[in-house]
Amino acid sequence: MTTWASFTLGVAAALAAALLLWRLFRALSVAVADEETVLVTRFGRLARTLTQPGLHILPEAILPWVALRRVSRQRDFREIHNIQVNDATGTTVIVDIWLEFRIVDAAKAVFAVQDWDRCLQNVCSHASLAILSNKDFL
Repeated sequence: MTTWASFTLGVAAALAAALLLWRLFRALSVAVADEETVLVTRFGRLARTLTQPGLHILPEAILPWVALRRVSRQRDFREIHNIQVNDATGTTVIVDIWLEFRIVDAAKAVFAVQDWDRCLQNVCSHASLAILSNKDFL
């Protein structure tokens, strides 16, 4: 084998090894962004919560029964339209609500609530009924 061929083979082997190591590092690590939480689940159960921003080494991430769920803790908003409320005199009032919220506990947000949008809509409807039904708008 000539020196040029052995040099080319060595460079190709080094690039392949570097690519393999990079892929292995990416498979074993989890990057957590600012205002984000990563929930690590094993067989669907919460095993670990990563809240610190940065790179975390997680060797079990390559196992097929381990899943990662990313939950944003940034401010978010919802618009809820056409909530019909009867005031104290019986007048129908139609209310639109703009709700701004931020998730504090990611585990509860993912596992304790089945449908976020429906839950927020029900809570806002109930709160607006409780507050506005005792008022008189005439």
